[in-house]
Amino acid sequence: MVTEALARTEDPDPSLTAGPDDPVTEPTPEEADSLHAATPPAKMHPADARDLVYAWLRHRHQHGRPTFTATDEDLTAVRRQTGNGRGWIYKVLTDLTERGVLAVAKSGSVRTYTITDLSPLDRDGYNRAA
Repeated sequence: MVTEALARTEDPDPSLTAGPDDPVTEPTPEEADSLHAATPPAKMHPADARDLVYAWLRHRHQHGRPTFTATDEDLTAVRRQTGNGRGWIYKVLTDLTERGVLAVAKSGSVRTYTITDLSPLDRDGYNRAA
């Protein structure tokens, strides 16, 4: 019965072969990296997560790069650092647009954000306990 099942199942990688007496080797560093799933960071406190996004916006503005998309590589890294998903960053960007920090332009399915006024970010600090 087992032999019949094995005979009907295709080998997913026939190039790999091993017998019962073959030594087991440690994986290479590249293989080890691919075997370990990346552990997502713990979610930051919401105010701290927003502060990280605000710091990113300030830095970007200071360096003369006021325009970006939600899929910007650096913004994606910031979002991942907060432990939040894509839905969260879109919510933050929408809030910042409504508050006048960002202007948004839509071309097809792509939204491009431009930093217009960072002063509303300074007022957020008043809502946080010391």
